[in-house]
Amino acid sequence: MFRFLKSRFTGAAWVRRSANMHRMIPLLLLTGLLAVSCGEAGGGHDEEQEDHAESHEEETSQLLLFSGETEWFIEYTPMISGETSEWLIHLTRLSDGRPADAKKVTLRMRTADGTANDIAAATERPGLFHAAVDVPATSDLRILLYYHNGDRADSVTASITVFASDEEHHHAEAPAHDEGILFTKEQAWSIDFRVEPVRVMRFPTVIKTTGHLLPHPDLSVELPANASGVLSYHTFPIVPGQQVRKGDVLARITGAAMTTDNLEARIADAKAVQEKAKADYARAELLFKENALSEKALQEQRLRYEQAQNALRTLSSDMEADGKNLRASRAGYIKDIRVANGAYVHEGDPVLTIARNDRILLKAEIYQDEFRLLPSIHGASFRTSDGQVYDFEDLGGKLRSRGMAVDASAYSVPIYFEINGEGFIPGEFVDVFLHAGEELPRLMIPVSALVEDLGKFYVYVQTGGERFVKREITAGTGDGVVVPVLAGLEENERIVTHGAHAVRLAASAGRVQAHAHEH
Repeated sequence: MFRFLKSRFTGAAWVRRSANMHRMIPLLLLTGLLAVSCGEAGGGHDEEQEDHAESHEEETSQLLLFSGETEWFIEYTPMISGETSEWLIHLTRLSDGRPADAKKVTLRMRTADGTANDIAAATERPGLFHAAVDVPATSDLRILLYYHNGDRADSVTASITVFASDEEHHHAEAPAHDEGILFTKEQAWSIDFRVEPVRVMRFPTVIKTTGHLLPHPDLSVELPANASGVLSYHTFPIVPGQQVRKGDVLARITGAAMTTDNLEARIADAKAVQEKAKADYARAELLFKENALSEKALQEQRLRYEQAQNALRTLSSDMEADGKNLRASRAGYIKDIRVANGAYVHEGDPVLTIARNDRILLKAEIYQDEFRLLPSIHGASFRTSDGQVYDFEDLGGKLRSRGMAVDASAYSVPIYFEINGEGFIPGEFVDVFLHAGEELPRLMIPVSALVEDLGKFYVYVQTGGERFVKREITAGTGDGVVVPVLAGLEENERIVTHGAHAVRLAASAGRVQAHAHEH
């Protein structure tokens, strides 16, 4: 028969421990040696005395306390006046579930008459400390547990009932409890495991839908041919997605093999026209000086000369021996290739599309049963194929437009958000969580806490330092990061938020072991 110690403290949790108290190594080694010694020397001991001694050695109590930064899980043997109680102290950082980086833990005992005594706990390994507590002769004992680590310190206080005798301890009534699933601190510390309280947060109504990342229409430009002729790409093969800088030579256009609309011939003709206009303008200047030509006629001749110069400059600009260069008009990447290498182009024909992704559009579809919420939509988050969730506000996002008509093919209305596009690929499909309506206080938990089983959602609620129970909940629609709880949990209950599937596996392993034991 296992028994319990009476313990009074705020937030304490009772959990019955079996004979296999695996971490109480110093005490169990001593117990084992004593048992062997007694077995050899006194084989005729009364069976009832042996059961009584075994029960006394096996019993432990547990405390589960929380301070600002730390979970304090404490296991200790009976606190009986005049005897020694063995304490194991597990310290876990609340922020990340890892062993607390305390170097030294001190227990300061204070009795009802004000007497104080400090006991230093020895470090077993990171996060685990052991102390032997000589129990004073008092009925009520307050113990302050604290640690210092550089500029960091933390502490908790527990009020413990001390029993006057072993007989009084064994007659004390222990409160009923449910052990739940055992998941030890050693298991928790070896993985990404966190337990956090259920909180009330302000949260809007969420519409979950499908979405699409699109290139921003203002950030895509067509690069037209700057002359007529045969186009050959400067770097071949040129491919979509290739990064380009403003001014990079992407192609050349030449007309050397053409009998009509030949670029080189047009340049030669333009040069001849320019030279003739230049000579005519020089002759006009001489005649004007001799008063043989009016000023108006001189101005007309100068205009023809300037027009000829401009025409020649335009045709011959960026002209090289093997053709006229076609340069990138802006930095970005090649989105589309409109003309094949070696094809003939007319001046002004689109050759390439150059785009930038520093800003992109998020398009979401709103279906008929959610049309009423369309005017109240004010934000969004989305989840990419790798499971990462992004909030549009964190990406410098803004709502660009709401659709005003139903798409007949999809029976939906689109809504568009503009966001920073760095790291995203236009064309990707995403899950979208649209935020609508007023933000109201709701009970919220992280999505990572949910475990789905046969279409139902469960969480693992902490009932002790190493004990958890599986509980079904009713979940609302979340934003990919947190989800509202409609039923099944209360505020400040502590649940597993990281590592829930490990607890699930531990529960399954426990059931398998129990089944094997029955056979």
